[in-house]
Amino acid sequence: QCNFQSFQLKVFNRWGHLVFSAESPELTWDGRVDGLKAESGTYFYLLNYKAEGNSHNRIKKGSFTLLNSFSPNPSLLPQIQNSQHVFLSQFR
Repeated sequence: QCNFQSFQLKVFNRWGHLVFSAESPELTWDGRVDGLKAESGTYFYLLNYKAEGNSHNRIKKGSFTLLNSFSPNPSLLPQIQNSQHVFLSQFR
């Protein structure tokens, strides 16, 4: 596990509107905006962090596809959960 001296995650929709912001890696986005499910589509993230023991901040940015109306076959759930874990664990 990585400890952070600073952490800031921002998620934007395709129009550049901020839909989620967190200053702690324990805070996660549930795919909702103003209490409602966000539209399925492409979202962009900007992660600015500084791990303990490092002298400089690191910035990661990219995109992901949100499938909010997706109802997977139950047999696929472990694969989907594993792929989400891989996405999140690359920042820890």
